[in-house]
Amino acid sequence: MNKLFTIIFYLTIGITLCFSQQTEIINFSYSLPENSLFKMKFKIDNNGTMKIRGTEAEMAAMKKAGYNSDRKVQYSLSATISMKTEKKMNGSLPFQFTFDQLEQNINSDGKKNNQSLSLSDFPIAGEFKNGQYVITSILNVGNAQQEAFIKSLPKNFISNETFIPQIKIGEQFTIKKEISTNEYKSTAQYTYTLKSVENNIAIFDIKIKIIPNTNNKIKTSGQGSGIMRYNIDKKYVISESSSFVYTGNQQEKTYNITGQSTAESSLNIELLE
Repeated sequence: MNKLFTIIFYLTIGITLCFSQQTEIINFSYSLPENSLFKMKFKIDNNGTMKIRGTEAEMAAMKKAGYNSDRKVQYSLSATISMKTEKKMNGSLPFQFTFDQLEQNINSDGKKNNQSLSLSDFPIAGEFKNGQYVITSILNVGNAQQEAFIKSLPKNFISNETFIPQIKIGEQFTIKKEISTNEYKSTAQYTYTLKSVENNIAIFDIKIKIIPNTNNKIKTSGQGSGIMRYNIDKKYVISESSSFVYTGNQQEKTYNITGQSTAESSLNIELLE
């Protein structure tokens, strides 16, 4: 009888361990499923300070315009986006999205510029090919200024495709993503570590390191952290949130701008069909 209980005990432990190992290994796909419709909500909040130094004439002109050489800057952008993917063909996954609702608020030293608009009449088409996303066209734009404005909007909600087979808890992978605010565009290194798997949802910790770009007029550096939730069954990212601190320096011929900011961003994705 004791032997029987011992056998049952070890069998139970073995089954439990096998089940645990299976649920702790996933296939990760940083992409979007084919033939699907999504509703995305994206938001970024940026708060910082800026110091401007220049010639005596430049500083006097700036003061006359009502701006301080040391100023506080706040920037926020929130967007509701509809995105649709088509069937993947010849290694290309076509997609199209619209900014259904867009709010942009800028406060520089008390001078505010707030906008609220819908760009749902201007579908933006693109494709994922060879792991990279490319914007191919903007439909129905009436003039070059309108097109330039739409192109300038942050696209942090789109990421290049990444496929990681058989990733285990504790393992990590790294990808590069664009970070955009009203002040600059830069590239950051995102390192994702699988922390847990529960109810078909994988949780990843994120570490962010902003990569200095010597080709930009604004030199930036910084770091941050965040969390990502991934639907294992449907194979798409449900949500991703992060915060980071960065510094920037812009040197022109006669003046210098330095700044430091804290930014928080969030992305929530709902699969409609």
